[in-house]
Amino acid sequence: MKNELLEIASQFALKGKIASIDSLGDGFINDTFIIRTEGDDPDYILQRKNKNIFPDVPGMMENIRKVTEHIRRRVIAEGGDPMREAMTVIATHDGKLYHIDSKGEYWAVTIFIADTVAYNKADSPELARKGGEGIGKFQAQLADFTEPLVETIKGFHNIRHRFVQWDEALKRDAAGRVKELRTEIGWIESRRKEMLDFWERSRTGRSPHT
Repeated sequence: MKNELLEIASQFALKGKIASIDSLGDGFINDTFIIRTEGDDPDYILQRKNKNIFPDVPGMMENIRKVTEHIRRRVIAEGGDPMREAMTVIATHDGKLYHIDSKGEYWAVTIFIADTVAYNKADSPELARKGGEGIGKFQAQLADFTEPLVETIKGFHNIRHRFVQWDEALKRDAAGRVKELRTEIGWIESRRKEMLDFWERSRTGRSPHT
């Protein structure tokens, strides 16, 4: 596997000589590795994109390029540090945003931001608040973003589609837990109309207050 990862990493326009490639984190969708380089050159994140979850990896990577470049411009305009406040995608030697290996798997590389910490869950109110502030900042940076994006997972944000799946799952009750989860199910059902109404407003572009 090590030689395979070195071969894949060598397809990207990295600075410096690779010292090591190791597994990073415990994600369950993509496979993530950290590329350590020698000297003062940056380290990198190497990631195998799960094409079963994201069937249009090229479209997804183009989305990432558009969004990160927009954020980078905003950060620079505000006097920030784009190398720490925006994701930096590294292209392959032939200018592509991804590499397809001999097995047909998709790989992408970004610059690793040193001296940072990633959390798998918010186990304190303070951390939850920080997470919310981060999401809010991300949304604010994209408030004037107008470029079209590819829908990478069909119906992912369509709450009507999600409720169809929800109803089918409840009817099937594959794990036999519907009866013991009546309270939790009721909590979601009590908000069904509100969520569907919000989806309709979003779809038609009407204000929530109209």
